[in-house]
Amino acid sequence: MLVKMARSLQWLLSYLTVTMCILPAIWLAMCAFKTRLEITAWPPIFIFVPTFANFSTLNANHNLGLLTSNSLIVACGTTVFTLLLGLPSSFYFSRIRNQIRQNLLLFLLSTKMVPLIAIALPFYMLFTTIGLHGNLVGLIVAQSVACLPLTIWLMSGFFADIPTEIYWAAQLDGLSARQSFWYILVRVAAPGVGVSVIFTVIFSWNDYLVASILTTAETRTLTAELPILVTQSVTQWGQLCSGIILSLLPISLLALLARRYFIEGITSGTLKKF
Repeated sequence: MLVKMARSLQWLLSYLTVTMCILPAIWLAMCAFKTRLEITAWPPIFIFVPTFANFSTLNANHNLGLLTSNSLIVACGTTVFTLLLGLPSSFYFSRIRNQIRQNLLLFLLSTKMVPLIAIALPFYMLFTTIGLHGNLVGLIVAQSVACLPLTIWLMSGFFADIPTEIYWAAQLDGLSARQSFWYILVRVAAPGVGVSVIFTVIFSWNDYLVASILTTAETRTLTAELPILVTQSVTQWGQLCSGIILSLLPISLLALLARRYFIEGITSGTLKKF
């Protein structure tokens, strides 16, 4: 009897948790297709005629095409740059078989506890001096620095689980050390690479602080532009909700397409060991 009650309570808590996560998203989507009067009406209006005026107004006032392209360039550039530096570094860490490796990995992970403002301001001063402020390349570099520690820490566990014999066997078959790494080991560690890509893209796409400091009106990303809709005098709720919906779509699509790698990744490698 107690077991059945515990299971029923567990299912109830699970449904409540899912409901609490879904309801705000549903309300956000509804507000994106409402007029301002319908959004602020009390009691709330649940039956209404959808309108795309918020999307068209947001596009006319803030150039959604430019903002989205900037976000895509930064997210893709950050991911590529992070993987190019992070994968070889994590492979090197995986070959170290002593306490130094553990200490270095914990040190890298501890850097994620540093507030982003602590690296954003130095980058702002540096990029202003060398002429990279307001440039997408500077934003890519700054976000890659923030993403590298997690990528190295995560991928070192995946490479450590791969037998060293695979690496040497590939070289015996005629591949160079570089080819053996990129063509063989990276493919074997594909689930970990997939998880690293997901985490990097999500951070880069959702980043507001670094993007707002290191960009200008021409290079601003979508997530850095949306807070402009909130001012002391008025908040453009319809445009804000429509912008949030547009910013959520690419990340949701990525998570849907890469869910297999994500599930495999979080159940193996470094995440499993820690």
